Amino acid sequence: MPSRKAMNLRIGPLLSTFNLNSRLFLSALAGVDDDVAATRPNSNTNHMAFIACHLLDARHYLAEYSGLATEKPFKEILEGAKGIEDISEYPT
Repeated sequence: MPSRKAMNLRIGPLLSTFNLNSRLFLSALAGVDDDVAATRPNSNTNHMAFIACHLLDARHYLAEYSGLATEKPFKEILEGAKGIEDISEYPT
């Protein structure tokens, strides 16, 4: 088993990537109101609200998979959803 220091060195680039992706995504959502976020560009594309929820849910899954105790903030809304049609309301 690798030492704690070796493990931290291995996960550092991953954490840097997560931090960069978070900043980029939050910048992309800045100033977007709920109506725009819930508008699909076309019938084959998900809207921003769905993508944001999916990304947050995926990150919580990865955290749980990595052994961190997390609680998914929108579990009730997203539980059992397989796609955009399965979700009737989105958080702001």
